[in-house]
Amino acid sequence: MKPLMSKSRESERGSVLIYIFIAIAVLAALSFAVSRSGRESAQTINNERSGLWATELFDYSNMLRRAVTTLTITGLTENDVCFHDSGWGDNSYQFSTACPTANLVFSQLGGGATFQNPNYNLLDSSFSTETAYKKWHITGANSVEGVGTDCSPTGPCNELLAVLPFVRREACIAVNAKLGITDDQTEPPQDDAGFDLSTPFKGSYPDGESINTATLDGKRIGCFKGNGGVVDDAYVFYSVLIAR
Repeated sequence: MKPLMSKSRESERGSVLIYIFIAIAVLAALSFAVSRSGRESAQTINNERSGLWATELFDYSNMLRRAVTTLTITGLTENDVCFHDSGWGDNSYQFSTACPTANLVFSQLGGGATFQNPNYNLLDSSFSTETAYKKWHITGANSVEGVGTDCSPTGPCNELLAVLPFVRREACIAVNAKLGITDDQTEPPQDDAGFDLSTPFKGSYPDGESINTATLDGKRIGCFKGNGGVVDDAYVFYSVLIAR
């Protein structure tokens, strides 16, 4: 007959099992905590990066606005401001008669701004085949509802805008969050019509399109999701340089 295990040995075996279960629970809790911490750290890094991208967009567009203001307060009209520069790689912004140096935004003898290409890291590479990709656009062919004078047809009331299409979604969200337009959990508003990037500014404000979404009414800086045209389903940053 098999001898009975003593109560002492049974108690010790039970205690060992309890310790094992406790150790498993502690390890599981630690694993969850480490995993959660890792996710939160990654999210924090992503948020900080997006915030830096938004700041880059603000800084450059603000520099352009200051340059335009410098030119207009010295006597130039809103039609005389010239964005021609060799940095574009072509003459897209050159007037039919070459712009005087004093009219140039990108000249120390004019507006004093420095030409910069956008930071490619803040752009959505899925749109890299678009001709408008990797470029700032200065246009007088669009208006912003609630900014300047709203009228129809849109031409007489179009704003002078600095536009960067194809920004990353997270950069777009960060722009609107930093401006208090939405919070950092809200999707960018979608425009209800096309947006015209086909007309580089050369002193005129042709009939074009309007940024028409209630969330951005009256907002001189913001970011939206395009609807139609070259920016369809793309995120677009804009900044008003002259409200008209």
